[in-house]
Amino acid sequence: MSPSIGDFASIPDRSGWSRCAFTGGELRAATDALPELERLGLLDLERWRREELGGVTVNRKPDRWVRALPGEGRALFAKYRRGARRGEWLGEILHARLPRSAAAREDRATRALESLGLSTARVLLAGEMTTALGVERESFLVTEELVGFDPIETVAWGRISPALRALLRGLSERRVAVPDLYAKHLFLRRDSLSAERIDFALVDLPRVETRTLRSAIELFVRHAGALVATVPGANAREIALAFPGGGEHVERRIEERAALVRKRKKIAPQERAVPYAGRVNYVGEQPVAAYRARSARRDRVEMALLASLLPERIDGIALDVPCGYGRMSDLLRARGASPVSLDISPDMARAAHANSGRGVVGELEHLPLADRSVDVSICFRFLHHVPTRAQRVGILKQLARVSRRYVVLTWFHPVSVHHLRRIFSRGSKRFALTQSQVEAEALEAGLVLDETRAQSPYLRDLWLARFKVP
Repeated sequence: MSPSIGDFASIPDRSGWSRCAFTGGELRAATDALPELERLGLLDLERWRREELGGVTVNRKPDRWVRALPGEGRALFAKYRRGARRGEWLGEILHARLPRSAAAREDRATRALESLGLSTARVLLAGEMTTALGVERESFLVTEELVGFDPIETVAWGRISPALRALLRGLSERRVAVPDLYAKHLFLRRDSLSAERIDFALVDLPRVETRTLRSAIELFVRHAGALVATVPGANAREIALAFPGGGEHVERRIEERAALVRKRKKIAPQERAVPYAGRVNYVGEQPVAAYRARSARRDRVEMALLASLLPERIDGIALDVPCGYGRMSDLLRARGASPVSLDISPDMARAAHANSGRGVVGELEHLPLADRSVDVSICFRFLHHVPTRAQRVGILKQLARVSRRYVVLTWFHPVSVHHLRRIFSRGSKRFALTQSQVEAEALEAGLVLDETRAQSPYLRDLWLARFKVP
């Protein structure tokens, strides 16, 4: 069977779409895409069956495959499936709907999700061959690639959490079930991050159920569990509070669902963040005053050490995080930089604002800045507070994400007289690292070591390094 463009007629109740019906099945296509579909051989069903459509196969199972084809200025994805699944058939009947093919279900899901404000891969062609009883024999689907969208794993959880919680509420209120709401299927429009509303997109939709019989709370828990299991930083307690009346009972159900998803998908549980003093010790006016009163001589030595690693001219934005009271602002301005001071402590950020002119409250783990938005990031006297490798790598990834040129950071070296004195005199709570450890963790975060300095090697424990952002 190989219909031509002339065999398609407009669909009265679906603007911009055409249909071609034939014995045992039909094809539906976006009218403006018909010439391209015909040119690529996507209207020839025999070519589908022989898998002679060009491009490359990106996914294959015994009863189905997906091929990526070069379209006009973007990629197309052709999805083919043979046979019907009994569970899908029964599910359609239980929901009082006529059984549909995989292509028809994905096409229907696309329209339902778009009504919720979600973007989806545009469907260009959907069709099926059926038995005399209407049972699916073959399914054909062509979609466009998502252009301008990035995977949500590339963005810190703190930046997308409010929008994702709103999405979960919307899905449960509208009774839309997305069984595969995993990180790998969720994308966001990169230019919407700076806007008031983040635009999300979903792919892989054949199992989406519209007007499902599941309760709102069950839908919310299922969706939230999938996110907690697969999205870095996703927090069950935070998500649970987004459900009306949500609390510990909802949090517990989400955690149980996430554990089930991890088991089924063979996903290792995310390492839980270990709390540390650097997040809570500098809140209030007294800690700010005490920090200002530290040794002026030590401050001069540290600023000279930092100056030796900074570029002679920055001529752009320099991020100081955590900023304390903004002691680096004068040095950064002398190098032609426009300083931005960021700290988790509102009191510190307020004090730094007086020095830098831009004091921002935020977390290093979830920097509230756009990708590659600063020229240089400086993380001074902080890494030694962070107890686990996973947390340090996460912080370094954030610094790499927002920086265009360099990341400068400090750490405490364990092989030094100063560090031994810390341990034996008062039991150090500092987490010391060797240079090779720091270099390996930075490399995992995508940073390349450029140059190092030490205050007094093997006497003092403070070391610095400058890393390039590729």
